[in-house]
Amino acid sequence: MKKHLNLLSNKLNKKMKNLLTFLGMLAFLGLSQVVNAQQKFNVQNGAKTEFYNDIETAIEQAQAGDTVYLPAGLIQLQNDLVIDKRLSLVGVGWDINTLQTTFPTEINKIITFTENANGSLLTGCKINGNIYLGNSSAVQDIKLIRNQIIGAVCYIYIYAGSSNISIRENYIYLRTGNQQFNISANPASTSNLPHNCFIENNIFSCGGTALILSIKNSYVINNVFDASFGLNDNSYNIKTNYTIVQNNYIRNTITYFPSLYAGENNIFNNNAFGNDVTFPGGSNTGVDNLMNQAFDDTFESGTYHVKATSLCKNAGTDGTDIGIYGGVFPYKDGSIPFNPHIRPNSIATQTDSEGKLQINITITAQER
Repeated sequence: MKKHLNLLSNKLNKKMKNLLTFLGMLAFLGLSQVVNAQQKFNVQNGAKTEFYNDIETAIEQAQAGDTVYLPAGLIQLQNDLVIDKRLSLVGVGWDINTLQTTFPTEINKIITFTENANGSLLTGCKINGNIYLGNSSAVQDIKLIRNQIIGAVCYIYIYAGSSNISIRENYIYLRTGNQQFNISANPASTSNLPHNCFIENNIFSCGGTALILSIKNSYVINNVFDASFGLNDNSYNIKTNYTIVQNNYIRNTITYFPSLYAGENNIFNNNAFGNDVTFPGGSNTGVDNLMNQAFDDTFESGTYHVKATSLCKNAGTDGTDIGIYGGVFPYKDGSIPFNPHIRPNSIATQTDSEGKLQINITITAQER
């Protein structure tokens, strides 16, 4: 009898352990029901998983090449966040309508990737602060994908000589009018400009001025620059060198581009402008650019999907739409990261007559 009771106890303990592990996974994945619990930071290295109570310890303990999964909610930081090794930082996402939670992964500090962080990724986060790609030396192969970058003033600084920087499928939103967003070289006066940068399929929604400047031999492709609010001097200025700028929709509330021609030897192809400009100029070249493409005539109401009747439909250099849904990396609605996410779920509050707990969960993931 004692042996039988011990076996029964072991089975119950095993089931309880499995249940607690499962419930812990649900908490980590950012369900709104448990988001107010203690945040846990999961460091994943192959089959090995470790949990930590704060992001600083998680990053300190992680090894180069690890993935750090960030929980939902505001990440508490004492100081600015410094990434000094190759890591993939994966939040739960920022689009609360898609996540079915009011708690995105949110970072309200400056984020710096040092030269030791080459090959790092940041995705699925709401960021209210500047991002430094390199602080004293060039960096390589840094990816910022599917984040929301929000604030009164925001900058992405790319250190001199950096290369293979990917800024893709982000939603960049300045909350106040007449403010500025920059993607630019650091220091600005460098003669060794960042190069081979890929700025693709992003939404720039700024009330003031957005500048992409001081980079060379790069690509600005399939973005939407939407100056839809703020003061009357909203403008988007692309001051690059030897860069391909194509398949973008550029909406301005002013009638000219005061700085668009400051760059040299750029190629502007198949871009759509909300107003009429004399274009291109100087040493820049380009073909098949569309002028006077009114925003409301171009996009379906409340979205950035191109209307079937718009001249921007299938008008990109590759035959796909101008704007964020064209090109090699079409924008993913919901903008969640690539790892699996729990969607509709139902967990009973008590067991049924057979002692079973009814759990119904749907897990989805987006393409990379």
